[in-house]
Amino acid sequence: PPPPPPRGPAPARNSGLAAVTTAYVALLDSDCLPLPGWLERLLPHLADPLVAAVAPRIVGAPPGSAGSGPGAASPPRSWVARYEVLTSSLDLGPHPSPVAPHGRVPYVPSAALLVRRAAMGTGFDERMQVAEDVDLVWRLSAAGWRVRYEPAAEVGHEHRTQLGPWMRRRAFYGTGAAPLAARHGDLVAPVVLSPWSAAAWLALAVPGPVGTAAAALSLTVAAARLQRRLSGLPSAGPLAARLVGLGTLYAGRQLASALVRHYWPLTAALALAVRPARRLVLLAAVADGLLAWWPYRQRAALIPFVAVRRLDDLCYGAGLWWGAVTARSAGALRPRLRSA
Repeated sequence: PPPPPPRGPAPARNSGLAAVTTAYVALLDSDCLPLPGWLERLLPHLADPLVAAVAPRIVGAPPGSAGSGPGAASPPRSWVARYEVLTSSLDLGPHPSPVAPHGRVPYVPSAALLVRRAAMGTGFDERMQVAEDVDLVWRLSAAGWRVRYEPAAEVGHEHRTQLGPWMRRRAFYGTGAAPLAARHGDLVAPVVLSPWSAAAWLALAVPGPVGTAAAALSLTVAAARLQRRLSGLPSAGPLAARLVGLGTLYAGRQLASALVRHYWPLTAALALAVRPARRLVLLAAVADGLLAWWPYRQRAALIPFVAVRRLDDLCYGAGLWWGAVTARSAGALRPRLRSA
């Protein structure tokens, strides 16, 4: 008889987990190349009995680099390939970190993962075709387990670098937000803002001195409230002002990114319908592109990088909205307001 059709990565991984009897299990996708020493660098983390999983850094594996590390081959030629090597969503950066929702590292991909078998329970949710790894990490965190990210261990990954497959993959990733929202609520929120920061940026969107004054008033009130909470600390006033200012700047970056990524269909409709909004949308697109490009300014030309980033956001946002429509839920699009 013909073999059964593939059911996706979650059932495949669960089948492997069910077949093993060892205390620890290494999961590795077929398009990944483990680099020397990766397991030796991950294993010490599992000496902590509360750690359920630890993930390596997943880096681009250029053609011809098998067995010699991701930097051994010549750099990729296409701008999509260069962008993916620099900013792949699988590469979570060079700094080790605990993994938790809304943390600096909010999830780890299961393309390469070392897990404690006893912590896995039922394993991956087999109903999810995408984002099943995010769901697993968040369920482990909610159950009291710890998950860690260890970039000293590296695994090479064959990134999609052809334009069509790359665009389809970005859109596919976007469809994962709706099932995550159904399972984890506002942990999936595109933006997380304090009401004061949201009010300040909304006021700044209104042209003229009235909007500026309203934004200043909102931030002044926020700083005064925070100063009262910090009254036992020296220099509570300057500290409160600094924290409110930094928080507002970070909120502005979140909003700029969300406008051109998660909410771009609404943003585009607003720009077409309201002429003054076009300048705001253009400013958000340029600011987000510049901030994203800046860490890679020595390795990437500005205009191609920003152009590919905008394409990335269009594809991801299209998948996000398609997933929300098919799930008949706006949960993945709903922003989150929090007081602190």
